[in-house]
Amino acid sequence: MLRAGCVALSLWLLLNLVPSAIIVVRTLTGDGHTPALYMLLDQAEVDALDERVLATLDSIAVYANSTNVALALLALAVVWLALAQRSVWAFWVLLLGFSCSFCAGIAADAVVGFVFPEVNALSGLILVAGFGFSALGIFRDPTGGSPD
Repeated sequence: MLRAGCVALSLWLLLNLVPSAIIVVRTLTGDGHTPALYMLLDQAEVDALDERVLATLDSIAVYANSTNVALALLALAVVWLALAQRSVWAFWVLLLGFSCSFCAGIAADAVVGFVFPEVNALSGLILVAGFGFSALGIFRDPTGGSPD
């Protein structure tokens, strides 16, 4: 069960890491502005924005998404080097951190009117499965057994 939980949590992390990395690369290589703009505005509305506003939004997107990539890599290390070895502290730290991240994502989505609510639902489902399986693997037999 623990291995299934670690795989689910890794999937959640990769589903956050990969788009964030793509956004950073696309924004920095001059391939346009942060893709979030085009989820809410059409090209004419983006073109009408002041260059300082666009630069500010692009800067925030690069910083936030780079931070997301860094934290996802750190969390992957905790998942596989600590949680997979039945570290109870890793379970609670990851649960707290991922819960904060998930709630922040929902709050950010609320600000723009829940553009993609299905993404939040899928994200939550993956987290519940990951932590549920991990909890079964850690707390069902905390004294031993294989980390299956």
